[in-house]
Amino acid sequence: MIKVDEKLKEIPNAQLVMQLHDELLIEVDENCLEKCALTVKECMEEINLNKSTTKEETNNFFVNFPVKLSIGRDWGSLTKLEASLIL
Repeated sequence: MIKVDEKLKEIPNAQLVMQLHDELLIEVDENCLEKCALTVKECMEEINLNKSTTKEETNNFFVNFPVKLSIGRDWGSLTKLEASLIL
């Protein structure tokens, strides 16, 4: 979550609003949605067990966690964001 928050600072008008259990709520302008979604997906899926920042520092030992992304104007109208739309 900290890595996501740091990376979001590089995206105009994107901010981490809250964390609830294993979910993050992020506000972002529509014109930055694709970049934000890709950034969040990359940060969340490459969790390093040894808390290092590079694969070389951990002898290429990483664990992948699949991430599901949804978009909407509010929680009641969220729809799944297909991975093919952001890659």
